[in-house]
Amino acid sequence: MDQLNAKFDSILEEKSKELIELAKLKSEKRKMTPSNVDDMTYHDKKTLSNIAIEQDRKLKSSKAYKTNQQKIIDTRTIVVDDKTM
Repeated sequence: MDQLNAKFDSILEEKSKELIELAKLKSEKRKMTPSNVDDMTYHDKKTLSNIAIEQDRKLKSSKAYKTNQQKIIDTRTIVVDDKTM
């Protein structure tokens, strides 16, 4: 019985190491830019720039962004009475 438990433990340990390795690989693949930006090609930089521009355009066209900007504008405007002028 002890041999069976030892084999099971070794198999379980190997599988957990494999899962940790796979998780590390997946997290590295999700990164869009390498750690050194100088290694990127011109086309990669252009693509990332286009993605950032499109995300910014979508953000600024959203209703939540517009209402937030309107709130900021409303709080910054100062109402002046004609009598105090």
